[in-house]
Amino acid sequence: MAKILIAVDHKWRDLAGHVYAGLLLEQLGHVVHYARNNLEKHHVPAIKPDLVMVNHLIPKKKQEFAKYLQRQNIRVVILPTEGMPTLDGMRKHMGGVDCDLSGVDLHFVWNQPMADILRENQTLAADKIVVAGVPRFDF
Repeated sequence: MAKILIAVDHKWRDLAGHVYAGLLLEQLGHVVHYARNNLEKHHVPAIKPDLVMVNHLIPKKKQEFAKYLQRQNIRVVILPTEGMPTLDGMRKHMGGVDCDLSGVDLHFVWNQPMADILRENQTLAADKIVVAGVPRFDF
């Protein structure tokens, strides 16, 4: 049984899919907590999660936070929720061209082209990239 902290960016856009994922995880015996996006750092000391799920690591401070979590033996998972991967420049950024993804243990992506970008940039090992669909619609 793992303790999982899910960061929710936008309640109208993301909450339904994240709660559904949380319910599925709870059915597997995990304990799931939710936090407002960018407030995870305040919840981690109290919850002591085994895994934190975020929507991206675009700002440098989020990249550093992911590496901090790894040093604490907390796994980091990215589940993108915004439409940014549909924009060419953001696809490259989210694909690790200028974004440090070394703090990521698992990266869910919307589609195969996004997985291909991550693999081509060699920012993550291939076994850390999973095509999962769009969490807003594919649940």
